[in-house]
Amino acid sequence: MNLRTATLFAACVAAAALVRPAHAQTDTATAAAAAPAHAAEAPRPRHNRNEITRAEMVEKGAHNVYDGIRMVHASFLRPSRSLSSSTQQNPVVAVYRDGAYAGGTGVLRDIGVESISKIEYVEPNEAVQRFGSQAAGGAIVVYTGAGG
Repeated sequence: MNLRTATLFAACVAAAALVRPAHAQTDTATAAAAAPAHAAEAPRPRHNRNEITRAEMVEKGAHNVYDGIRMVHASFLRPSRSLSSSTQQNPVVAVYRDGAYAGGTGVLRDIGVESISKIEYVEPNEAVQRFGSQAAGGAIVVYTGAGG
């Protein structure tokens, strides 16, 4: 086989690999089993960057909501300054459990991960609109299976 024929053959093989007939398609289970190991470890895309689910916290090995937030998105625990909080000396992140004020971030240590469905972080400007000036540093809303 000469060089030209070998090059043409290689191009045909490459093109054939890109186009597979319908009968050669694999089912989902076979495709998943054939996927490289690192593909299964890739993080799932977050549908809402201000939300953390129970599954994400459990995946990180958290036992309480505080640790879960710290492991998944630690910045939620730090007060954030905004235009609405610029007049307040020390804004804090307020915690709400199923819509009711629960306190500061310390109360999150008393809430087990298994009792929640998700948590939501609310940016300071929106938090002040929703909850008042006590949420000038932002708010964490905890939704439990019972209330949310």
